[in-house]
Amino acid sequence: MIVEASSTIDRIVSFLSGHNIRVAHPAKVRLIAESMNKTDRNDAHILLDLYKREYMPESYLPPREISESRNICRNRNFLVRQRTAIKNRIRNQSYRLGMDFDGFTKKSLSTLRDASPMLRILVEDLENVNKYMKLTFT
Repeated sequence: MIVEASSTIDRIVSFLSGHNIRVAHPAKVRLIAESMNKTDRNDAHILLDLYKREYMPESYLPPREISESRNICRNRNFLVRQRTAIKNRIRNQSYRLGMDFDGFTKKSLSTLRDASPMLRILVEDLENVNKYMKLTFT
């Protein structure tokens, strides 16, 4: 079975488990991207023709364990970037209000929470991200 690579490839593979699945490499299958009459039907015919001629470039399809590990890393990376963005906004907002910023200790976060409504929201966001990361990745 030949499928085009997409963001939902994990779901497709799990749905079609037990079948011999080959994933077409999207960057190397330029015929599809450059075709004038691009439809799913035409794409399927082109992939089949390439496969029959043993010319279809394939993408690597990692085993389920590796795919899950990569997904965990991606999610953690996303949360770390979110946490950094929130911390930067807290620093910026406290600077704008003329407050001395002491770092992200419990005492300083409590002080910041009481300083303004915006800082209260940002501190709560930071605490929620930290709590979620602790629950998910420890």
